[in-house]
Amino acid sequence: MDGARSRERILDAAEELLSERGYAGTGIAAISEASGLPASSIYWHFESKEDLTAAAVERTTERWLEALEASEPGPEASSDEVVEWISQSLEEMGRQLPFFMRLSLLLGLEVGHREPALMERLRRGRERTRGVIRGTLERVLGLEGTKVDAPLADEIARLSMAFSEGASVARLFEPEGIDLARFVEDLATGMRAITAARQAEVSS
Repeated sequence: MDGARSRERILDAAEELLSERGYAGTGIAAISEASGLPASSIYWHFESKEDLTAAAVERTTERWLEALEASEPGPEASSDEVVEWISQSLEEMGRQLPFFMRLSLLLGLEVGHREPALMERLRRGRERTRGVIRGTLERVLGLEGTKVDAPLADEIARLSMAFSEGASVARLFEPEGIDLARFVEDLATGMRAITAARQAEVSS
């Protein structure tokens, strides 16, 4: 098996185990067994469990961002279409909970400040995700060049991510009681209201 394929197998196993057991409950021996590769192969690709964990989160983040950017609306899109894009993206994020939101959320809550290097890499993934959403808002909503473009876009991007994380956690406890589609619809209403209010401030 070539190096690239073995690395992907290791990451696949690590993602699944980390999302099920958390950081403390996932050891190199378990990843070795799940991937079918010896521990020596894991350490050949990754310096430590922390390095492997960060790489697994980064891969899930990159996959999510690739899908997000591929579906991004063009510059001719209306504000409502942009809001709809964000809403659909968040709903899709909810469907990918085990390998994206759940993994990064659980790891962030579990490791806290005990693994500063890992936490920093988790933060970078969040910043990249927020940056994609913010950049689209700045471009597509026609806010570039105004005095409130960056604050408005960042505000909505942060709201979107906070909403998605909160709804995803709630679904862990109430899988049948959380209507994600309705939540997304409510978020879209809020985003439209915020956008309209800020644009009115600029034009006044």
